[in-house]
Amino acid sequence: MNKKRVFGFAVLLTVVSLAGAGTFSYQPWTSDADSGVSAGKIYTHAVKFNVTDGSPVYAGNGVVFEGDSDEQGTNWKFINIPNAWGPGDWTKNIAGSGASLIGPGTQTSFVYGDPVTVHPQIQLTQLTPGTKYIATFYAIGWETGERVVDVSADDDPNNPGHIIRINQDLYGGGNGIQLKYAYTAPKSGQIIFTFDEVATNASWHHYAFSNEVDAPAYVYIQPQPVPGAFMDLTVNLDFAAIALPGVTLANPTYNLYWGTSPSQLTKVAGLTTGSYELQGLSETTTYHWKVEVFDGATRVYSSDPGNLNKTWTFTTKAYTPATKVLEY
Repeated sequence: MNKKRVFGFAVLLTVVSLAGAGTFSYQPWTSDADSGVSAGKIYTHAVKFNVTDGSPVYAGNGVVFEGDSDEQGTNWKFINIPNAWGPGDWTKNIAGSGASLIGPGTQTSFVYGDPVTVHPQIQLTQLTPGTKYIATFYAIGWETGERVVDVSADDDPNNPGHIIRINQDLYGGGNGIQLKYAYTAPKSGQIIFTFDEVATNASWHHYAFSNEVDAPAYVYIQPQPVPGAFMDLTVNLDFAAIALPGVTLANPTYNLYWGTSPSQLTKVAGLTTGSYELQGLSETTTYHWKVEVFDGATRVYSSDPGNLNKTWTFTTKAYTPATKVLEY
């Protein structure tokens, strides 16, 4: 697509509806209450760009995103993205834990750029053909002006290039925006999103993205301790199942998995209550854990449904000798 100069418009939105293709939409994002992030959803992808690779990033509402520093994972990759910014201080008007998807604390961090001959592309793989998904791209406005990008998806092989033209600064500098794409996974089990800046040097800033199964959630949990918390050497894990209104859990049981490596977890099966106390933990150690919920023989919830070693974490504190004497 040729580069075009953009002249004074608040926002130009173009949607091309194609048979078989998905649907783009967008919305403001101000807090955890309207982020759409939920522990009741099944995520195939949940990634925060330009932070320590593999680090847990708590996005609020019981959901942890995976930190990324090299633009790739086991079931996705980001190509033709030449630049990274931050972490650095910048205005972000998002309340709650979800602001961490923009950057840690008061800071922001993202990847950006649009090379002349090729455009940035995010490729998602290992999707289940015929399954409905929703991809979400999380961002903030960078300035008071226009950062206009053509975003396309290739899920329809008969009509490739379904496009939306969107201004990332639509809601103002520092204010949150979410770009979403609802689609059905094609036979290939993959989808590619392409980001083509309209004006030179005004590319989309990529902070984080997720991909969720578009299905009603009936059961969810709010894990405690909050993912990423610092804890004492005795920790009570709380993972009681919460059923949505109108849903009844007749006989819920739980499988808990925990340990110091996400790929080598100890299984505690058949728990009848959604809590478990861990004692005698090591100091300054990061522990990983995840949960499955069953109603009778049917699994109704999993925090790692794809068995991709996605876990919640907490880290134990260090103790001075005096503190150790008092504790032991």
